[in-house]
Amino acid sequence: LEEWMTKRLPEAPRVLLFTEKLGSSVLYKKLSVDFAGRALFGESSKFLEDMAELFGVTEYPTLLVSPPGPHSLKEDAYKAWKRYEGAMEYAAIKTFLQRN
Repeated sequence: LEEWMTKRLPEAPRVLLFTEKLGSSVLYKKLSVDFAGRALFGESSKFLEDMAELFGVTEYPTLLVSPPGPHSLKEDAYKAWKRYEGAMEYAAIKTFLQRN
């Protein structure tokens, strides 16, 4: 987590998907390609309960996006992240990410 949060593209927003699935969806892969170099994408399985607790996630799927960096691993730093509330559809998520 530390490497992902602080080292690569330190000023770029982070997009984090909490999911029940074990593999990456085609939709999420497409979004990560579309935003390559502008945002850093990550995933966490529901089986990583510590990650879900750290980010306050209780429902799956949950998509969170951070403000642009620099990023911190401090416990309260995640409160500034925005939660996507819409349908898990490509166009809607892409619009959300472009606005945040």
